[in-house]
Amino acid sequence: MAATPGWCLRLPGTGGWDYVYRVVYREMVGEIPDGHQIDHTCKVTLCVRWVHLEAVPPEVNLARSTGWGPTNAQKTTCPSGHLYDYVHQGRRRCRQCDASRKRREAALRRQEAAAYENYEADPEVSFP
Repeated sequence: MAATPGWCLRLPGTGGWDYVYRVVYREMVGEIPDGHQIDHTCKVTLCVRWVHLEAVPPEVNLARSTGWGPTNAQKTTCPSGHLYDYVHQGRRRCRQCDASRKRREAALRRQEAAAYENYEADPEVSFP
């Protein structure tokens, strides 16, 4: 028996190594349907109690998980409370925060340009 980096126990079998919870599910419940994954309903990946195991499609398994992906997928508003209203480069965005960020960045660029022009005009002025 060996533990994998994801903290699941594995057993050697005739076809190579297999996860203990999958072996237990097959023995106690039956074959795992094609395209399904075993979900630990107790959320303990080392648990091999067959009553805590359920064969579900990958989408269901992901939706039930407690990782950052499913947690963030459920959010409908940005940290400032605006609705996410468009997707840019695969990320959900809100127009209000994007507009504010762009205004701040433009103002900063103008300040840096003015400071650089002052530096060119008067070399005695220090430029960060």
